[in-house]
Order: sequence, then C-alpha cells, then structure tokens
Amino acid sequence: MVTIFLKKQTESNKLFLFDTVGNCGDSSITTAVVNGEKVVWKLAKNSGIDQIDNVFKKHTSQDIFSTDPAENAEGKYWEGMISETSKGSEGYNISYSINGEEYTDDPELEVKDDGDGDS
Repeated sequence: MVTIFLKKQTESNKLFLFDTVGNCGDSSITTAVVNGEKVVWKLAKNSGIDQIDNVFKKHTSQDIFSTDPAENAEGKYWEGMISETSKGSEGYNISYSINGEEYTDDPELEVKDDGDGDS
C-alpha cells in the first residue's frame, strides 16, 4: 500500500504532497505504484485543508485503476486499487476544499515493475 499525504502549501492554496515511497513536492510529483497495489490519499496532520472532495483521472489520461478512488466509509481518506495489468502512468486530479472553497491539483501515478518480471 502507498499512502499519499496532502497539505496546503504555505504561500498558496496549491497542494504539497508527500508519500510513503519517499517523494515530496508540489503537484508535479509522481508516485510509483505496482500492479494490484492499494493507493490511499489522506490529509496530513495540520494540513490546512478541510477535506478531500474527489480523486479522479484526467480525461486525457489512461485509467490504471481496477477500483476507482473513492472515499472510505468513515470519510477519513480516499482509496483506489491499481489494476493487475496496468502499465505506464496516469495523470489524475485531486479536488479539495479550503475554507469552503474547492480547488483542484494534478499529480501523477506511475506503475513500476514489481520485480517479478511480469511488468
């Protein structure tokens, strides 16, 4: 499982993201995932963000999810499952709210070879 944490940038309402595979930065980061892996999006502690409103692929991007991102039952985070057969990358959007106003930013996921020689 890969977790991507969201936080508001200090000087703007754009996202600062960091993940459990060592990436951090603005929406230009690419998080590496493997086939069949769960991806979770959570607000970081003291994120400055009210909530995650949606996580969805860009219309111009391929779909690498077998289960599209959705809010979990408790509303604490969003999660999706990478397809077992996906290759390449997906640009996606994260919609989020700050002080009741909605914003959208667009990081990327890239499916990496999981080491078994199948990807």
